[in-house]
Amino acid sequence: MYSPRAIERTFPAALFLLTFPLLAHAQAKPAAAGTGNVASSGHLGRDMVKQNDEVRFWISVENKTTFPILNIHLDRLEHAGFEKKRWCWGTSFEKQACGIEVRPGPSCLAPGQKEFRTDDQFLLCPYLRPGESLAVWGDLIATDDLPPHELSAVLSWKLGQKPVIPCKQKDSTKCPAVEPPQEAESSQFVALGRAEPVAPWRYFFRRYTPRTEILIPGALTVLGFFFTWWTGRNEQRNQIWTTMLGKVHGFAMRYYMPAASICAGAVAGTDVFRTAARAARLAGAAGPAAIAAAVPAANLEAGRKGFTFLMMFHWWRRETFLKVGAYHLRTRSGEDLLRIFAGDHDRAFLGPTEAIRRSLDRIKNMLAKATTSDEILELLDGGHPDLNALWPLFVNWAASENCNRDLGVLEAFVSVTVYEVNRVSKDWYPGSVKIVPQQQRELDAFEEKARTSKDVRNYVTAAQRGWRIPIVERSY
Repeated sequence: MYSPRAIERTFPAALFLLTFPLLAHAQAKPAAAGTGNVASSGHLGRDMVKQNDEVRFWISVENKTTFPILNIHLDRLEHAGFEKKRWCWGTSFEKQACGIEVRPGPSCLAPGQKEFRTDDQFLLCPYLRPGESLAVWGDLIATDDLPPHELSAVLSWKLGQKPVIPCKQKDSTKCPAVEPPQEAESSQFVALGRAEPVAPWRYFFRRYTPRTEILIPGALTVLGFFFTWWTGRNEQRNQIWTTMLGKVHGFAMRYYMPAASICAGAVAGTDVFRTAARAARLAGAAGPAAIAAAVPAANLEAGRKGFTFLMMFHWWRRETFLKVGAYHLRTRSGEDLLRIFAGDHDRAFLGPTEAIRRSLDRIKNMLAKATTSDEILELLDGGHPDLNALWPLFVNWAASENCNRDLGVLEAFVSVTVYEVNRVSKDWYPGSVKIVPQQQRELDAFEEKARTSKDVRNYVTAAQRGWRIPIVERSY
């Protein structure tokens, strides 16, 4: 418990601490009425202005003194990146361009003055009475591309003589004394605002780019939708891939690879026969029978085997389209290339004769998966009409100058088939999957087809390289 004596001692100190802020606040109050100041302020219409666009600024002056203000003057206007368009004060005031039909506000005319001075465009107001306020404005046009900076102005004025109030006292000594004229001249800095003149292309992106508080949530929302769509798309693709992988693998093992293997056998046998048949034709043998008779027995045997393999290759192609419908490979470009190579071979071997094609159709109807080369040769030697029609065609084709080029087309057919089948299982086998032509004629066949279209060229380039550029070469 505090004693009465201690309380008596601390009471004055506590009273002083409580009353000190009130005393300080009373001392900080402005001086008596009638001794105010001049208040000025500035404002800018917007902070970002495209080149060749206008921006408006305002300057306000309020006379809070008891004296008139003389010659309010715009001494300096800092407007880097902008140029004058128009001033909306004094005699420069244009009623239409400045935005109003009738000019309001103070008259800015001293007692007895009838006209506004016209010799100074920066004279805002010659005479502003006590208690009056003035607002002027102007337009600037953006001319440069600059970083954000402050626009400012410097105003100056002079205090005039306080108007004399007529004295109604009979005794003039009782009238208040006339205050002498004020000789004080003042200037004041006015901040108009922060502005940025920008080029049209920068203005477009700055103007239509959302602010941070909108952009970040919006971007996160868009990313969320994107990843949801991406995940669903990947799941759908994986489901399709899983479904198709088993089917495509079955097609490849039952149709695509047997056709490619039998085609490779046909190329090998025909190539051995071709060299001897071409030499016999160049030596003067005329007609298929004479060419076959002039060919050595080993070459003729290879040619007869190549002929049977070629017949089976055509049967496998028809069986593929009857049972599968088409080639189902990893890319459409590979499917198109197989179709192109097969069509090229048909034109080179069969030609345009309808009878030959009908004979081949009947041979394909006669063949089966279990048909052997020996069975075909027995029919050929036994005088089968359709086989005897195609054997001379085969001999002439093997002895022709273009046969080597056509064999390159068939080798390219085999390479594309094996390449596409291995691409489906590339995650199972180690190493890269690519096309490596074994002979120049095969490489020539790829280069010839690569010149036909951009898609084929990109496909061949990626296949020979063994890897693809992500996204860019996804279709190849």
